[in-house]
Amino acid sequence: MAAAFPPVAQALLGLDKEASEKDLRKAYKQKSLRMHPDKGGNTEEFQAMKEAYEILLDPQKRATYDLKGIEGVRKMEAAQTDVMPPEALLQSLGQMSLFQRLLTFILTLFAGCLVTLPFILFTLKWDGDQSFSWALAFVPVWPLQLVHLIWLLWHLRPQAANGQVPEQQAARRMRVDHCISVSLLLLFEILLVCRLEDPLFSSWLVILPWVMLEVWWLYSKLRTCVDFWQVVDPVAAAEAGGQVLRSSKFWLFIFSYLQMGVCRLLTALLIAARADVAQGASWWLVLLPLYLSSILLVVLACLVSKLRKDAENPGGPLCCIMMAWLSMVFLSAGKLDGGDYSAAWVFWPIFTAASFAACCVGCMTLATCLFPAESLPQETE
Repeated sequence: MAAAFPPVAQALLGLDKEASEKDLRKAYKQKSLRMHPDKGGNTEEFQAMKEAYEILLDPQKRATYDLKGIEGVRKMEAAQTDVMPPEALLQSLGQMSLFQRLLTFILTLFAGCLVTLPFILFTLKWDGDQSFSWALAFVPVWPLQLVHLIWLLWHLRPQAANGQVPEQQAARRMRVDHCISVSLLLLFEILLVCRLEDPLFSSWLVILPWVMLEVWWLYSKLRTCVDFWQVVDPVAAAEAGGQVLRSSKFWLFIFSYLQMGVCRLLTALLIAARADVAQGASWWLVLLPLYLSSILLVVLACLVSKLRKDAENPGGPLCCIMMAWLSMVFLSAGKLDGGDYSAAWVFWPIFTAASFAACCVGCMTLATCLFPAESLPQETE
């Protein structure tokens, strides 16, 4: 049974649950002519009626409202506008002072250097540079992780549980998840440095925090999979109602949601088994689960998009990301098998993305400096 329309729709549009799209458009047109502020109507009531119309007209928004209410719809709209388009970024830069533009450009370059520096050090060390320790490659990463961990622990200090609203309790659980993840990741990196510096150090001990991290992530995903599915595909969730476990779309989502974590877990175990053997299986076979999970992710994304009848197919951008990721995995396997090429080729997608981002921000900053908004001809009506 379909959920009822929002109260503002029932009161202001005068429709029932079975109203068609044609009836909805007709009712909105009639009401908007009478309730428009220019016709003497109340502005708040008109905006409420307009918001109700937009929710009812969009199947995704209506299904989200049925499941999560008006706050769920607003969160969905906010998530869809998180990515700033280039035009908005250019306009934002144009509204800054010259000092702010230069500061933005310098901070962007600094962030790009901070992202690429560990991979540059990894490249030098992997190519045979013996002048520094493997630990130096993590120097740009560890301080940030420690600061993040301290911040999480500070916000996890004991508080009165009875005074917390559900949103605060959910945020606290999320911080606990992040705290455990950062701690395990930091421990894995320290043990990895020990293994790289001392070949006699057990690889199974190194992999243990990684395995624990993957198991924790799988547990966290299973714990929140139903709520996340309702956000990702509210229409299918509304159709399923209380019979979520009987929905084939839900199980397809679960498979696509968990398969990459399972494949990473399997890869971790294979790496530990191969790393302690001088002459073992090829690294191409060891990393096979990562190839399969990446291909499956693209196929499943296209299949889910087809089932949901989305106007925009996410397969295109996802294919580009997975191709870059697969190239890194393939080149890593070849390098580990004794490939005679620089490790810089392994990390080329990271270097390319960081350089491209810095170049774009730099060009836009330069453009706003040379052609400020006030110097451009204004359109006349």
